[in-house]
Amino acid sequence: MTAPIRTSAIVASIAILSALAGCGQAGPLYLPAKPPRPTAPPGEPLAPPAVVPAPARGPSVEVPPAASKPAAKPE
Repeated sequence: MTAPIRTSAIVASIAILSALAGCGQAGPLYLPAKPPRPTAPPGEPLAPPAVVPAPARGPSVEVPPAASKPAAKPE
């Protein structure tokens, strides 16, 4: 390979790598699943976070009511 061809190959590879390195760097590299929350301007108080109600939990085992239990056997 002669010097001018080698030099042009190096310059071309640097140009290609520079172009690829700059792709997509202006914003995020992904699309967020949900839009970001709006932020308050500086100096304004922050809004309280939304309250998420706790899920209602029942007994982990089905327990029959006390009236439906059979009477104890005498010994």
